[in-house]
Amino acid sequence: MAIKRTTEYLDDLANQVEQQLLTRAKLAPHMAKQIAVEVTDHMAHHWGGLNLYFGKGLLRRLSHRDQSIYDSFTGSNFDELVRKTGLTERQIYRIVEQGRKFERTRRQVDMFAAAEETAPHTSRK
Repeated sequence: MAIKRTTEYLDDLANQVEQQLLTRAKLAPHMAKQIAVEVTDHMAHHWGGLNLYFGKGLLRRLSHRDQSIYDSFTGSNFDELVRKTGLTERQIYRIVEQGRKFERTRRQVDMFAAAEETAPHTSRK
């Protein structure tokens, strides 16, 4: 079951890369396919054996506009931001919440990485 799922994920990755190369980079189909397969093979080799989790990409989804709104937020200026941006108060609130989530994630310490760095390294003889 796991091997089949892994193969499906790799096939899907190749298809997604190929579609992006076709639509965004406007590459010829044969070139897009070749690059997509090479990228997928590289990622399988590079990350092979790891148990990966892909988040929803909150950090990457914060647009320039949203980041600007979040940076301008003082804690009590919802009305000002509504007037300035033309967005609704609900939209501003949602943008501020996304910004806060991003900041929390960015500042949060990875306890497991810290434990691995400080763990004593022993070798077997």
